[in-house]
Amino acid sequence: MHESSFNTIKDFIQKFDVNEKLVILDVGSRAIEDDDVTFRSLMSENWRYIGVDVVAGKNVDMVAFDPYRYGIAGDAIDVIITGSCLEHVPEPWRLIEEFYRILRPGGEICITAPSVGKIHCLPDFYRFKPDGMKYLLERAGFKNVTAYLNDNPKWLDCVGVAKK
Repeated sequence: MHESSFNTIKDFIQKFDVNEKLVILDVGSRAIEDDDVTFRSLMSENWRYIGVDVVAGKNVDMVAFDPYRYGIAGDAIDVIITGSCLEHVPEPWRLIEEFYRILRPGGEICITAPSVGKIHCLPDFYRFKPDGMKYLLERAGFKNVTAYLNDNPKWLDCVGVAKK
């Protein structure tokens, strides 16, 4: 994962109380390279971190055999984070609908996805803009949606933050 994606999620995570008991789902959590830093490193010991991916590997606690329907009860997750994953999903609107289903009322989500950049980690389907990110989140039912481009010239990410 690239640095700007990591830093965006880091800034988002730091607003949560480290003493609160939270369940945090990291979607697309697999570390591709052995030296990849992961969002797990940002977690408080009071938080339950669950790394999910469609492929087993380092930093994956749960394999999603159906990328659009996780084996998680509705309203069970407090926080969802996903960095540089959405561009690899053929039907991202379906995945965002699943995020809405499993996030508890009042729960929060932060998504980073490239807005520009070279093809990487095939398949690589999309690049996102703030209007598109906002539309996808609102379409699924999310509220208080903020979508913007980060200011990193090397890895220009689109960021979406919302509440259920």
